[in-house]
Amino acid sequence: MRWLIWPTMMKNTTPTSPAMEFRFMISPSPAPSTAVMAGAVMASLLMIQVPITSPGVLLATLLCTCLAPIAGQFGWHWGAAAGFAHMTIVQNTGFLHGGMNLYNNGFAAGLVCILLVPVIKSMSPEPWED
Repeated sequence: MRWLIWPTMMKNTTPTSPAMEFRFMISPSPAPSTAVMAGAVMASLLMIQVPITSPGVLLATLLCTCLAPIAGQFGWHWGAAAGFAHMTIVQNTGFLHGGMNLYNNGFAAGLVCILLVPVIKSMSPEPWED
């Protein structure tokens, strides 16, 4: 997995110095997140009842990046499938939590992982044993 290192401005924590300092944040590559978000956008384009610009769809697209480790571990195509499944589950389980919110997206991401990771592992070829 590739890692990006980028500088960020952070406030100094000492009360005597209001100066800003640079720290470096280490974050994973944006490619897995992009694959998952692409799958979520594909699913939202197929749902004709809900416009893609609605707040629920946008929130679900942003929060589906928690499934990026699936794309990083198993490939972009599985990441897109995870994003697609996430969007469909989020749109159909909103009534369980009283609407679209953070809990609904976390619940949907957990369901996607529980359902999709065993399927991926069962379909992947077994490594050669030495």
